[in-house]
Amino acid sequence: MTTGSTDPLRPEAYRRIARLLAAETADFNALVKVAELDPATDFRHADLAGTSMAGADLRGFDFSFSDFRNVDVTGASIAGARFERADLGGTDLSKAKGVGEASLDLAIIRDATFAPELVVTPAGRFLMGSTDAERQWSVVRAPRRNGSSARSRSIRFGSLTRWRSVGIR
Repeated sequence: MTTGSTDPLRPEAYRRIARLLAAETADFNALVKVAELDPATDFRHADLAGTSMAGADLRGFDFSFSDFRNVDVTGASIAGARFERADLGGTDLSKAKGVGEASLDLAIIRDATFAPELVVTPAGRFLMGSTDAERQWSVVRAPRRNGSSARSRSIRFGSLTRWRSVGIR
């Protein structure tokens, strides 16, 4: 076994960090450019909880699978941004522009820490109900049948035996 550096960062990462620390702005888009980040790839799976993106142009950004809890998006343009499977708990998307054109499929929405989670389901066809085997143990005992929705919906998950569906667009 050889000994070597345990530093996981490459020299270029340190140069980017130094440029960020020297930047005299808090503007999110400006910081993305300073750090030479790619909005279409570099924010997937990112921990962005508690950041301010107020007034930012987030069109074309991919925040899929990101921790996007309690992010300030006041006045931000999010049309075309991707939030698939992102945790949006505490983030008030109604303060952003273009929420109807953002991709929110399977994103988690929670209005408050004590509130139940809502998961955004995409529009389209789906299968609902229980299989014969599931009906032996499942609380949901409805037979399998096809369903469809013309628009995305938020479905409540939690310890309740019934789910509640709420239209979001």
